[in-house]
Amino acid sequence: MAAGLSFEQIGWHLLFGAGVLIACAGLFYLNVFGGGDAKVIAAASLWTGLGASAPFVMGMAIAGGALAGLLIALRRMKIQTSKAWLARLLSPEEGAPYAVAIAIGALVAAPASPVLAAGLVGLA
Repeated sequence: MAAGLSFEQIGWHLLFGAGVLIACAGLFYLNVFGGGDAKVIAAASLWTGLGASAPFVMGMAIAGGALAGLLIALRRMKIQTSKAWLARLLSPEEGAPYAVAIAIGALVAAPASPVLAAGLVGLA
């Protein structure tokens, strides 16, 4: 409401976010990605809405590909470190911290989202 959306628009955002949560829960169940990623994607989808879903998914996919490529390259270098978080990040047995890519996708989609764009206009 603070962004100037009507009750109908708010309802569509809630419905879209719920649909994404259900789809992501299914993908979590199939072991495609983690539960945290499923929740973050659903939460970001709630804010971006259907109208900004294409730039969100595209930004997330490009950032995720870049993140995966960077991790593959760094993990092949077999860098030794005493920092526990960095050692875990560089471990081939660990997954990628995909929340970074999800956040980048949400930032890419922000100008196309009626909810997030309202906040951007307020900052200008």
